[in-house]
Amino acid sequence: MSSHDGSTPSSDPSTAQSSQPSISMSSGSRGRTDLAWGHCREAPELSVGCKKTKLVCLYCAQVFAGGGINRFKQHLDGA
Repeated sequence: MSSHDGSTPSSDPSTAQSSQPSISMSSGSRGRTDLAWGHCREAPELSVGCKKTKLVCLYCAQVFAGGGINRFKQHLDGA
């Protein structure tokens, strides 16, 4: 009984949709593969005169001037 009525989803990989979010990469930076980047944004407007870009939490708007994504992940963890 292998009748195909079209009601079952296709297992063809060319039609399957990816469940992974797309990661945008800005010019001049390495690939942002850490999931924590989805919870903060870079704030170049706050980094005038600084070498490093500051990070801003999307939930509480706290600004992180140092420590990078590692320090931001500690913030998300509540430390």
